[in-house]
Amino acid sequence: MESKPDRPTWTKRVLPPLTALAASTALLYLGTGFQPISILTWIAPFPVLWLATRTRTAVAVPVAGLAWLLGSSNAWSYYLDSYDVPLPIAISILLGCATLFALTAWLFRALVVRGRILPAALAAPALWTGASFLIGKASPVGVIGQLMTTQTDLPAALQLASVTGGWGVEYLVLFVPAGIAALLAPDLARPMRIRAAAVTTAILVLTVGFGLARMSTGPGPARTVALVVHADSAWAPDVATTEGEQTLAAYAARIAALPADVDLAVLPEGALGSHDTTLAELTGPLSKVATEHDIDIVVGVILFENDGPDAGGAKYNTAIAIPADGRAPAIYRMHNANTNGSELTTGTELTHLPGAGTLALGVCRDVNFPDPAGAYAEGGARMWLLPARDEIGNSRQHAIAGTIRAMENGMSMAWSAKLGVLFLTDAYGRILGEALADRSGGFVTVVAELPEGPGATFYTRTGDWFPWACAALAAAAFALVFAPRRDRSGA
Repeated sequence: MESKPDRPTWTKRVLPPLTALAASTALLYLGTGFQPISILTWIAPFPVLWLATRTRTAVAVPVAGLAWLLGSSNAWSYYLDSYDVPLPIAISILLGCATLFALTAWLFRALVVRGRILPAALAAPALWTGASFLIGKASPVGVIGQLMTTQTDLPAALQLASVTGGWGVEYLVLFVPAGIAALLAPDLARPMRIRAAAVTTAILVLTVGFGLARMSTGPGPARTVALVVHADSAWAPDVATTEGEQTLAAYAARIAALPADVDLAVLPEGALGSHDTTLAELTGPLSKVATEHDIDIVVGVILFENDGPDAGGAKYNTAIAIPADGRAPAIYRMHNANTNGSELTTGTELTHLPGAGTLALGVCRDVNFPDPAGAYAEGGARMWLLPARDEIGNSRQHAIAGTIRAMENGMSMAWSAKLGVLFLTDAYGRILGEALADRSGGFVTVVAELPEGPGATFYTRTGDWFPWACAALAAAAFALVFAPRRDRSGA
């Protein structure tokens, strides 16, 4: 008679991997992407890391990679149809992150089964963080879509960015579930569990305590800032054309109608277009509004310079600051221009609002890279004014990336996005004003008191020491994996 399948054995072998896969996938889907629930990001890695301590490598590693890949389906449509991220890079991001998470689970398991539970808890997030940092440095699109951008609902955790950069937040989000999964691993001696619990708790408590203390700092001098976006207007209409002239007039009228206490208006990236020979046609009407209403104005302009016949001209994505006191406008040319078919030339100079050295200019994509934010903070900037465009799908995530970049360097941020989210945040990550550019045909305006930040931070002065330390720790952990095993039941 043919024997029946061993149901308990089948259940023990198949049910835990499927459960872990389903749980981590669902939690990653809800805890990452463009509308994340912050607390779920901390829980999402736990099921697959818990599984890694209880099953074979051949099961744990594929489950981890698949969970990440399926969990990231909340962003597939964006990455696979993005102007800013070329398709080969988009596919590399999706598959690369899944592979890296699988490798992180492998390292975690390899250390736990060797009785190295504290190194496992410390090294697994270090591998993820260090590798993500190195990949970001090599990527032409910079750093996008990291776990750090999921934490706006938990600003106390974000304060770590002022010491470690956003990479400390990236590490912490993975360290906590790794620490819990490690101390719950089977067949461990009591002293090992106590040490793992103590270290995990201490790091979390110190981080949150530091964050709460930092957020209690009094605000700096404030400006009443208005973000003004005509989302339905064309991209960079030339002011020498009828369309551009009408768009300029509409913006000027909208600025003039702002509440009397507004003293700074920030318009979006590509609000207007101009040639250097006709730039006065743009700055003239805005300067008139600025002086009459005592409002400093920052406007995003696509600017063509030296573009006559055989002149070897250049096309710049700029932010132009028009001061209320009648001084000459100042032009910032974007440092991190997207050259993906745009034929843009990159700028190199730092630019501040004339007469206000603490107010720095930037443009959208600059937040994907450490500079110019770090250079601005070193020079005394305390508020970052950024015309932006964005894509509708990733708009809030990109604005949050800008918030973290500003926080790293002790600056508040004004983010005026043509297609995305209008965002005003202080230097501690608190959202003071937010709206969506809804393309309804009218203007979208956000007004709030925006205090200057404290300025240059420990991170500003020391740079990316933390992710480099993570890379070194991960390398040491790989060496430890191949060291002689010790008895897991020992102290």
